[in-house]
Amino acid sequence: MLSFPLADPGDLEDRGRELFLGEIYISVDTARAQARAARRPYRREVAHLAIHGLLHLLGYDHATAAARRRMTAIESRLLREAAPML
Repeated sequence: MLSFPLADPGDLEDRGRELFLGEIYISVDTARAQARAARRPYRREVAHLAIHGLLHLLGYDHATAAARRRMTAIESRLLREAAPML
């Protein structure tokens, strides 16, 4: 998964403004391989990669242990909420 932010971080503060955050690219082959290796459904893996990329576009990162815990917690919550659709 690659994400390319196109918005400036300051633009994210105006919640009423429409904003193009950027682009997320997911390799179908890599997602399939990762899903197979982790023994989880392909759809869930793609959803996880999309959520991970979206969080990066929103300014989250996992450069430190604390940031990684925070990002992982948000990913987990969003995946649980998305589960009925997967």
